[in-house]
Amino acid sequence: MGKTHCSKNNDRVLDLESSDYFFEKEGFEDLSNEKFKGLKNRRKRETGLDDYISAIIAADGSLKI
Repeated sequence: MGKTHCSKNNDRVLDLESSDYFFEKEGFEDLSNEKFKGLKNRRKRETGLDDYISAIIAADGSLKI
């Protein structure tokens, strides 16, 4: 069972698209998230983990964790 399915069926599950935080999407904005995830030449974001954790912390107030 994936996180998207879980988030649709449980208010306590947060569904963040991790590739939005961990990889630069510049030049690939026209691709769907699924196609972007399949690229071999994605560039990692230096602040990816920090940004991802910040989004989780920010969502804490919305009761989505």
